[in-house]
Amino acid sequence: MTETKTHSEFNVALNIGASQTRIVVGHANIDSNEILSGFSNHGGYNFGEEDAATSGRHSNRSFHIFAAAEVPHNGIRRGTMVDLESIAQSILEAVDEVERQSGLELNEARVSFASTNAVSENFTESIALKSSEVKSSDRERLLALANGHTLQAGFEQIATLTGHYIVDGRPGIINPVGMYGNSLGALYHRIAAPDAELQNIIRAVNQGGLHVESVAFESLASAESALDSDEREMGSVCINFGAHLSHVVVYSSGTPIFSKDFPFGAHHITKDIAIGLRTTQTEAERIKRDFAQGYFNSQDAHETFTFQTAEHLGGMRQFTRGQLMHIVEPRVREIFGFIHSELKRLKVTQFITKGVVLTGGGSLMPGLCWIAEDIFGVSARVGYPLNLTGVTEGLRSPLCTSTIGLLSPVFASANEEADSVWKMPRGGLFAWARSVWDKLKEPNEI
Repeated sequence: MTETKTHSEFNVALNIGASQTRIVVGHANIDSNEILSGFSNHGGYNFGEEDAATSGRHSNRSFHIFAAAEVPHNGIRRGTMVDLESIAQSILEAVDEVERQSGLELNEARVSFASTNAVSENFTESIALKSSEVKSSDRERLLALANGHTLQAGFEQIATLTGHYIVDGRPGIINPVGMYGNSLGALYHRIAAPDAELQNIIRAVNQGGLHVESVAFESLASAESALDSDEREMGSVCINFGAHLSHVVVYSSGTPIFSKDFPFGAHHITKDIAIGLRTTQTEAERIKRDFAQGYFNSQDAHETFTFQTAEHLGGMRQFTRGQLMHIVEPRVREIFGFIHSELKRLKVTQFITKGVVLTGGGSLMPGLCWIAEDIFGVSARVGYPLNLTGVTEGLRSPLCTSTIGLLSPVFASANEEADSVWKMPRGGLFAWARSVWDKLKEPNEI
């Protein structure tokens, strides 16, 4: 019989990626003094643990891991769910593996969500104070007003993130309770997504044997575990370079001010290699992992490699890494250039002063940081999960930043973390239905 621990002792993070389902069980801590906003030279990828990449970086977030599991699935294609049953089955298998490892019983999970159809906006709200002192009830009244904004038809709110408060026109206030004033305002960052897409994710998770505690935008989850304190405060952009999507979030003064998913990722590089070398996508993926570099390096340009051509052509071919770089680099520059242009159009680049942090599987390609520095004009690094302890084997990787970030208290349900500045919404209709179901399952007292 498995041991059941209380919800306060551990949390479950569930990330449904392009081809893998990851579950991580653990807990996270955030220093209460930190501002909360609501919420190599070798020729291949480095899948090893990178302690050096995270040394010397200060973050007030820490993550302790109890167990983790990863199971493949075929349910996502080009960033869209195409097979719900395949995803549900992978969740079942991952849950079984984690329960076997840890001896825990998993009931609910925080789930990451990604969609190019999701929308985000920044806005301010303000209220007149009933007395000359700001009270907790005033802060709650202000948040209720912000959550009451009308969404476009067919969209569900994922989160309303509080940036900072404004008392009598004075901005930048972290906690206004107890201050003197006549008016209270706040800057909010709201994220909403199509209800149909959210419902499909929730149905898959339910069929996988779990309830959904909360839904988190994937770019925010990545930033939670990968950005250090200076990067949040001084201004940076975190780019989760996934297979089919690029998840982007910009932080300034400790709060997200921009978040969006772009419809391109590392798989576009794989397709370019397959077309340019006239080979299969499977072989192109191997070539990308073993030989591709994002930035042209004359030192390795004449190194050759052999690969299998497409089946109808037959045989083997030889190519140089220099020729491969001429295929890869233009695509990488196009992707980063498009992201930079969009941020510039929205006048967000002026806030990116600290640097660029690249996470996700695509960030493991050597040379990407050089291109990011060239395009954005600031320093760039590969982001690994910071302050990780416990069962960390295989988790100290950019591939796992979004899953580990879900353990952060900022993604807890509204009921559990009522005092957190990030307030996850109650979830609308699906959360109400889940609460009714939970009450029906409770035994009646006689």
